[in-house]
Amino acid sequence: MTNLETYDFLNDALTHLLKLLGTGKDTITSLACDLHPAFHSSRLAKEWASELDLPLVPIQHHHAHHAAVLADNRVQLDEPAISITIDGVGYGSDGMLWGGEILAGAYDIVERKGHLQPIPMPGGDLAVKYPARMLMSIFSTFLSPEEICAVPLARPFLKMLPKRETELAVISRQLNHPKNMPYTTSLGRVLDALAISFGVCIRRTYDGEPAMRFESFANNAPIGNYIPPFEIPVKIHDNIQELTTPALFQWLVEQKAFSARRATRQAFAYACHVSISRALAKMALATSAATGVKKIGLTGGVTLNHIISSEIKRVVRKEGVEFLEHMRVPPGDAGISFGQCAVAASLALHDK
Repeated sequence: MTNLETYDFLNDALTHLLKLLGTGKDTITSLACDLHPAFHSSRLAKEWASELDLPLVPIQHHHAHHAAVLADNRVQLDEPAISITIDGVGYGSDGMLWGGEILAGAYDIVERKGHLQPIPMPGGDLAVKYPARMLMSIFSTFLSPEEICAVPLARPFLKMLPKRETELAVISRQLNHPKNMPYTTSLGRVLDALAISFGVCIRRTYDGEPAMRFESFANNAPIGNYIPPFEIPVKIHDNIQELTTPALFQWLVEQKAFSARRATRQAFAYACHVSISRALAKMALATSAATGVKKIGLTGGVTLNHIISSEIKRVVRKEGVEFLEHMRVPPGDAGISFGQCAVAASLALHDK
């Protein structure tokens, strides 16, 4: 959806599908789209809503993920559930870039019960393309710029930045005045930063590359090289849980994990996956205990990480709580439209 040709194709495809299904525009009751106002798909939905004089229902990205996993498991319309929603990025209801969320509710309304610690993204999208920017941002929460450069990593830190010292100086200035920078709670960005810190992937050349390479790296840890996972602290702000992910990086720095021999680094990488998984599962279980809701779902693109998804599933089921996972609908953004439909339909039924 970044160019006009794709925009026009989507418009034509929608019209064609309505024709194939024998469904006229006059049968549409409402139009759902992503909450992000700048998305071209949202603009197209707005055009259709204006043309057909129909209500437009903007739906927050992770709310749609939440609804998708509920509907995939045929959860009843008014039955609440909790979802661990983990992915790369989604426009949050507060304008921040979400991606590591604990949500609770039914289809129509959800509450945010937890999230990862918000981290600045120096350079915005550049922090996605070059994860060293994200790593530096996380390190800056507990280290000075000089200390960051002195951290023993698998590869020299400056070589991870295309412009070397010049880029480092610019990022340092940005992090000293982060108010104008976008912030993110994305687990995908945390996994990207871990990937580059262990020397697995310096630059993202396709969607999800650093995180996928990091999972593969961890999966190849030799049997017998077990390292106990780190218990990531959780803070409470306004009754919302916040997972302090920088503490995981601080632990790794203290353990000199990044510069260890390969087999040890792989063991630490595996420990990172398990640490994050258990922390997210415990946050969801704490929400379950506080709300009395006994269904916990897992959704979002990071769900495709087998280490993370299997560990979350194990911890949740161990506590006797029903675990919801995707069976027919993709957990990533390919399932977003399904979730949007579920939310919009639920809202329409409640309005009747």
